[in-house]
Amino acid sequence: MDRANAWPRKGRFLAPFVALALLVAACGGGGGGTAPTVTTTNPADAATDVPVTADVAVTFSQAMNQAATEAAFSSVPAITCAFSWNPAGTVMNCNPTSDLNESTTYTVTISTGATNSTGAPLAAARTFSFTTADAGAPGAPTVVATTPAGGATGVSLGAPITVSFSTAMNTATAQAAFSSVPAITCGFTWNAAGTTLTCDPTSDLAPSTAYTVTIATTATNAGGTPLASAFAFGFTTGAAVSNTCVFGTSLFGSCRFGP
Repeated sequence: MDRANAWPRKGRFLAPFVALALLVAACGGGGGGTAPTVTTTNPADAATDVPVTADVAVTFSQAMNQAATEAAFSSVPAITCAFSWNPAGTVMNCNPTSDLNESTTYTVTISTGATNSTGAPLAAARTFSFTTADAGAPGAPTVVATTPAGGATGVSLGAPITVSFSTAMNTATAQAAFSSVPAITCGFTWNAAGTTLTCDPTSDLAPSTAYTVTIATTATNAGGTPLASAFAFGFTTGAAVSNTCVFGTSLFGSCRFGP
């Protein structure tokens, strides 16, 4: 045999098998299929004021190997988790065995040691962070009362408008967050506790008019926490007041004050 020509013939014989092996590898045939990814996290990345009792959940694009994925979970500072999964095997939930630290930034990592149910590793490690709340700080403020009450009718044209909040407010931001349709120009005052804002209109309101007052979420409490949600209420003013005398059958007649 001509040994000089033997290897090329063997190479030509093996070439189709080599090409097939490369194709299978490229398609993931030896690596468990398409690589999974992290699609969402809860808390979301960069979330703030997260309750210290919150769970940490990670959602994947595919059903995961639960043991491998739990082992791939880590955090700084460390969180000791009681893990649970949804029936589809796509959502891993970490229920911390003790409350998280207050006012602390946690960084959670899911490494590529996490694999799907057929063994394909995570496409890339996923890291996200969140910051817990100060448990002693007041929560988001809310509006607890107004005058006039929402839906009131026959409101006096010179009546002040008050808005009471659940916590002491940053007065400047709360005043800037006050608006109405039609517009009302206010002289603002506050009670000593900083919880009740009073708008004293600089001129009488329009008669027989529906007003809508809104407090936007740019209103913050004294600690800087914004209003939990925008608050709006409406009221309708009474008719214009006139002072007239009505002469009747009596000697001096009578005067009527009103519309």
